[in-house]
Amino acid sequence: MESKKKEQKNEIEVIVKPIINVNVNDTPRKTKRCCSCSGTVNSYVEEQELTLRIQICPNGKMEGSLIYFTVEDGAFTSNSVSLPKCYTSLTGDTVLEVSGTGYFNFLGITFQGPYALTLVERQGATDDIVMFSFVGLDILDSANSLMGSINVNVPDGDLTITPCSKDCSCGSSPPVPPTNAKAAAAGKMIRKNRLVIVKGDGQVITH
Repeated sequence: MESKKKEQKNEIEVIVKPIINVNVNDTPRKTKRCCSCSGTVNSYVEEQELTLRIQICPNGKMEGSLIYFTVEDGAFTSNSVSLPKCYTSLTGDTVLEVSGTGYFNFLGITFQGPYALTLVERQGATDDIVMFSFVGLDILDSANSLMGSINVNVPDGDLTITPCSKDCSCGSSPPVPPTNAKAAAAGKMIRKNRLVIVKGDGQVITH
């Protein structure tokens, strides 16, 4: 009887061991997060104290994507960036859209929350468009909130949107130094920036 049990046990071991070995040695493959397009903004608007440093999908991949800009009394840094969505508008403009979360330090207070960014490379125009919106809560007191939007034109050479292929390769454009927008587009630069802090006690601070 005992010898019969041993035989059954050995049969089970013979069957099970190869299965365990196969599972242990099977490592999952990493998938590439390729982008359908990439975008770059490198611009400085002197009279508005606005600096834009935006890099979406450098080298056709999400790694290295960053949104950073400074405005008067404030600065924003992205914490996450979604895969970009790109399309051509009815007027022939190239549009890139992303979203994510980030930190906005404004008037010495740090807010955390979601943002949305739209880049528009206008066909045949001398200037392109950057549109940004943010809603966040004070990281130290969630009763305080910040709502902000930036809508600004930048010189055409400061913003580029490039299509990418399925193998993550993009038609790369050479990096361009930031243009002094005051000299390059005098009279064409617009500013529609609005930042509002709403405190828990009802106080409203606008900028």
